[in-house]
Amino acid sequence: MPFVDDGLATFSLGLLNRPRNAIPSILSRMESGEKLSFVAPMVRYSKLPFRLLCLEWVLERSLVWLAAINYGFTIRRWGADACYSPMIIAESFVQSTKARDNEFTTSSCDMPLVAQFAARDTEWFGEAARICSDWCGGIDLNCGCPQKWAINDGIGSALLSQPELIAEMVKTAKRRSSCPISIKIRVEDDIRETVELCRRAEMSGVSWIAVHGRTMRMKSSEPPLLDHLTQVKQSCRVPVIVNGTISSPSDIGKTYEKTGCDGIMSARAVLGNPAIFKGYEQVPQECLEDFVNISLLTGTSCRLFTNHIMFFLHEFLNAQERRELSAQDSVDGVLDFLISRGLYKEDSLDSRLHTLRVRHW
Repeated sequence: MPFVDDGLATFSLGLLNRPRNAIPSILSRMESGEKLSFVAPMVRYSKLPFRLLCLEWVLERSLVWLAAINYGFTIRRWGADACYSPMIIAESFVQSTKARDNEFTTSSCDMPLVAQFAARDTEWFGEAARICSDWCGGIDLNCGCPQKWAINDGIGSALLSQPELIAEMVKTAKRRSSCPISIKIRVEDDIRETVELCRRAEMSGVSWIAVHGRTMRMKSSEPPLLDHLTQVKQSCRVPVIVNGTISSPSDIGKTYEKTGCDGIMSARAVLGNPAIFKGYEQVPQECLEDFVNISLLTGTSCRLFTNHIMFFLHEFLNAQERRELSAQDSVDGVLDFLISRGLYKEDSLDSRLHTLRVRHW
């Protein structure tokens, strides 16, 4: 059985075992007409510390928020309505305790969370959905990863040519899980193929569909196919989340206006600027400070911590400073780098002694 965190030893509140249905569901909010903002699944990066940074409203009732008060921090809220986990290989997740420990870490304040799995077999996806169902607000099937290794393994974008298999995996997961089941796809050159895939997914009981606006052969630098996205939305009865169209806050409104979608999703843009959903053109220093504090509380690894800081500060640092930051081999080294440039307050350093305990499985 999976367990979420017990929280810090100094807290013994009823929040510790707060059920995940204590907040409105992703699906019910979209069905009621709310336009939601999602942090996309990102290999290595959409993990617990980054999700806690981005989420809009759960922190005020969470252990991280309570711990922040205890340690003299202020943690703001940066606009994401829900976050996806990184893509997890369903077969390894089901078979290996080590894989579960490495790939799926959560806490009582990590809500709403959509756990995303890559699978090519109905049994593996169904079982992964069953295992995770008590700890998530949704289970997603990755049908859009364009990397060659994924396609060669029959997962990700390889599934786009197998709509029958996608439908069967959705059906199996729905039978075994109490969570909404969604899929994340890419548009095809022939939009009729995408529309037909979505139709079959709807018939199988999918709860919502996230659609990336580029085909699996397109480069990320190429503009998204907005007309394709519009046709997908117009053809679907379930909510449609659009991905791949956001590079600045102004793109959010434009995407809603053009496509009529029910939600927007960001990966690259939110990775560099977690405050994009709040309308910030660049990451504000307060957001950087929040990430540092959350990372210290959750015990984030040095390399992941450094990489996130690199993304946040890329536009603010010169080449020499980026090399210096990248070369740091300890969290203390990164903190010293930030403090020396006035990007983090030295009087918060005692927080290094405290961590939010996160149990795995």
